[in-house]
Amino acid sequence: MSRIKYLISIAVLGCTFLAPNAVYGAEIKPEKKPVQTKTVQTVAKEETPTSTSSAITFEKDEYVRITQSLAGKEEIQTFDSQINIMGEARTGTAIEIIVYTGDKVDNPKATDTNNYKTYTLKEVGATMLFSQLIDLKEDQNNVVISYSYPADEKTGKIYLTIIRKTEKEKEQIKSFIVDDATLLRSKR
Repeated sequence: MSRIKYLISIAVLGCTFLAPNAVYGAEIKPEKKPVQTKTVQTVAKEETPTSTSSAITFEKDEYVRITQSLAGKEEIQTFDSQINIMGEARTGTAIEIIVYTGDKVDNPKATDTNNYKTYTLKEVGATMLFSQLIDLKEDQNNVVISYSYPADEKTGKIYLTIIRKTEKEKEQIKSFIVDDATLLRSKR
């Protein structure tokens, strides 16, 4: 009797391990019903203020937009010797980035003292994205992003100022500690 209980227990235990792996079912064939479809055609108005391609949208007179690091700022400060300028532009836009030191001017030219450097980017492709790593000198770096969009015969410029702080200033900032959230004092 106990031997039978033992065998039944093993059989039940074995079935519990096998049952989760067993699939029982029947094939269900859906009824085929006639499907009614409607074709909807939407026509955009001519005064639509945006241009869309992929997920990037531009206002009517917008051709280039800075998206990372410098987005919405005319001046930033950094300790880095390089910064990546990233943005969005309409497909086919030609972009040139000029970086120079010294006084700001509308049409910068290379001189012996202004550390002038030009970066000519490839024409913006279907992704509508651009990116350029630029070198920075210590102190004030003036950046001019010039663009032209031949399809609409549009040109424009975006002006930025990037101030690269010195290593000495970086060390001074590192040496400060906050003392009870109201006072700053130097570790030295």
